[in-house]
Amino acid sequence: TYASAVAIAASKIAAEYKVAMLSGGSTAAGATDQNTPGDPWFFRSWPDSNAQGDDTARAIVEKFKKTKVAIIHDNTNYG
Repeated sequence: TYASAVAIAASKIAAEYKVAMLSGGSTAAGATDQNTPGDPWFFRSWPDSNAQGDDTARAIVEKFKKTKVAIIHDNTNYG
């Protein structure tokens, strides 16, 4: 799946039936956060939204030498 909301729903089924699931595009941290520690079934091939946010913040401060930003977002899984 690509959309995070769909990936989160599908990952519950993958875990129930013990079928590994690799996301091709979803980044919501909630998908991997719901993995049972030591028994993961949902995987992604790049960092989740939280890690991407940390990396972006680090780049803003270190590369662009900025200390203030404004963030506009929507209140969905995608946002």
